[in-house]
Amino acid sequence: MNSRTISFGGGAVEVGSADPACNRIVNFLFDLTQQDPNASPHLRFDLEQDENGQIEIICSDPNENRLASASQATLYLMDRVCYHLADRASTGAILHAAMLSLDGKALIFPGASGSGKSTLAVWLARQGFVYASDELVHIPRLTVSAQGFTRPLHIKSTAAALFPLPGGEAILRLESFGDLPPAFLLHPRAVNTQMTTGMLCIQAIVFPHFEAQADYALQPLSKAETTLRLAGCLINARNLPDHGFPEMIRLSRSLPGYTLTYGNFEQIGDSLHRLC
Repeated sequence: MNSRTISFGGGAVEVGSADPACNRIVNFLFDLTQQDPNASPHLRFDLEQDENGQIEIICSDPNENRLASASQATLYLMDRVCYHLADRASTGAILHAAMLSLDGKALIFPGASGSGKSTLAVWLARQGFVYASDELVHIPRLTVSAQGFTRPLHIKSTAAALFPLPGGEAILRLESFGDLPPAFLLHPRAVNTQMTTGMLCIQAIVFPHFEAQADYALQPLSKAETTLRLAGCLINARNLPDHGFPEMIRLSRSLPGYTLTYGNFEQIGDSLHRLC
């Protein structure tokens, strides 16, 4: 049984895999995530492949147990590890956000699921930015530095048509199931050969909004507007003093906030480069 402890923002989850098929899933998902053998995991997932090729996920919390296809199990495991890391994080704010950097200076892109963070992250990585995360960003208390949870990018099939995608082991196709449409998981090294997994200094907070045929606009936000938007993307508020609102105020006073509206990537040009 291979095991690894994945830590982020003060939370830790242990993942074990018992056979080559499960090892490939765990390595694909957590190849570049922070691992701390001294952390104390509060939850453990174990993966085993059965005789029919299905993946059984066995968790120390029985409510998380699943039997699924390889691609369904991969997506489920990635989502649940992210959830449980954020759920226990207490050393700073965990934002639902993407993060990329240029010359060591970071931009964070907070937003709800479906706001286009992953697609924008792929495009920016192809324009010279370094990918850090498309889902979770940790900002330690009283700092303006951030660390991304460097997991595979979750790209919907409709968005995947915008980019030339790699083949082989760098990409995993996810079949549709339930309410979820077909999608892809793209390994971070498919968009960047050099990775940044440590702390970076934040230059700006950008709230993206894609709307087909929309005019391009990069508009500054007031500190109050930035605070409210940040609070809406704060995942671990219950673990922070005063539900994290003082931290959101501090960040909005320390960093410029913007809304980014665009109808296609060409409109963006080098405007985000200039923010760095």
